[in-house]
Amino acid sequence: AYERALAASPTDEALWRRYTSRLERSATGRDAADAHARALRHCPFSGETFACALRWRCARGDLEGARAMLESVRARFGVAPREAHAALAAAARSGAVSAEEALARLGVSFGEDGVRGDVVLSWLDPVLWLDPELTLLRQSVRCLTNLDARKRLWDKFAESSRLKNVAEVHVARALFLADALGDDAAAAAAFKKAFAKIDTLVSASSSSKSGAASATATANGSSLEAPGAMVLCRAWMAFERSRGAGAEAEAEKNSRSFLEADARAGVWLRAAEAARAARAAKAA
Repeated sequence: AYERALAASPTDEALWRRYTSRLERSATGRDAADAHARALRHCPFSGETFACALRWRCARGDLEGARAMLESVRARFGVAPREAHAALAAAARSGAVSAEEALARLGVSFGEDGVRGDVVLSWLDPVLWLDPELTLLRQSVRCLTNLDARKRLWDKFAESSRLKNVAEVHVARALFLADALGDDAAAAAAFKKAFAKIDTLVSASSSSKSGAASATATANGSSLEAPGAMVLCRAWMAFERSRGAGAEAEAEKNSRSFLEADARAGVWLRAAEAARAARAAKAA
């Protein structure tokens, strides 16, 4: 049935993935290998198809073969970072490369300045909008067993890496301080520190057009609604609301922290809402 369906739709990526998944469970290794090779021939620019073949090699213990496949990532996905990210994320999850190496390969493949050859890429940074959940960053942190080492890595991401202006990175760092280290005061301080440079923040969940959209928004005087600012302010207020009251002294301290956050992030969010309401009224 699969062969007939693939004969009719040979470039159907989802169908190939279902077929290879079934063969991995029920057929010989050679049959599954042949199917993966055929899938890659018919869908040469599909990162997910590439990722499936790579994960299968890793599952069979063929890390050398998986790493050999990775050498083709740059040539295969040179101007398609979304597909490269899918392949490299699969490689990192499967253990073929470390998360740090996967991140480095993304940077090497597409250049820190977003230019490769004669092709000018339109995104701010491949890691930003391709990985809004910060999968590779979180994975690189989880690989460290020492909490202090994890904290240092989040500090590096938030303060000195190319991702230092990504709102989600600052949010993840603050929540790590609260959840993993149990240091709510440090988490609140991290939010406050990020807010100090709110005008420079971008959002990892924005599309590839976010850079132009944010610039246009700023030019139009609507920087209050910049995606990065909204992500940080919402996360900070949610964090403050979630903190338990505890003992009386702790409750008083939390109350002060909430009021401080509200005076910054809360005011920002209310101003953004007022700006949206004013535009809606004007358009009506």
